[in-house]
Amino acid sequence: MSELKPDDENGRPHLIDPAGLFDDVYTLMAIYLSSRQFLEMDIADNVDAEPPFSGIRYWHDLTLGMELEKVPKLLISIAATLRIKNDDGGWHSNNRRSVGRLWPDLNGTLSAGDTSLTLREACNKIIHATRVNYDVERVGRFESIGRKCGYLNPWVYLYGTKGNKDWKAILDITAFCKCCLETTF
Repeated sequence: MSELKPDDENGRPHLIDPAGLFDDVYTLMAIYLSSRQFLEMDIADNVDAEPPFSGIRYWHDLTLGMELEKVPKLLISIAATLRIKNDDGGWHSNNRRSVGRLWPDLNGTLSAGDTSLTLREACNKIIHATRVNYDVERVGRFESIGRKCGYLNPWVYLYGTKGNKDWKAILDITAFCKCCLETTF
């Protein structure tokens, strides 16, 4: 067995192409920007349709299901990539702009005080979250036929524990994606 040592004069352990990060950020933003349009397209196409002939039964379930499957994978990929490259000195982000809010010590209430969530801290919270919830705008038009429809709003709710303190973070997907693209290489 022969060990391959990458030819990196800076001694960085991970040779990651920024194009992969850009692709993940683009895909994440595209999911959020298109979620509402997919639902509205389904509603427009099914104005007079009744189940089981309504396409919304299948199309909406498929799109929202795919969105909820892809979003956590993309968030983890983006967060891990940024943290690895920031820690090894390969990429830098001096951006201190907020990408959300953080409640570092819930103590059973949100009144404990919140702070601005930086890009680096957002990456940490994504990686260490023990629960992830999504913000879904419900559309009541189909509730009379037993259907609950909605689209993703660009916020993600992250929960976890640090030490013996429970925390909550609200990640603004749009601000997060913008900050990711401002990272310097």
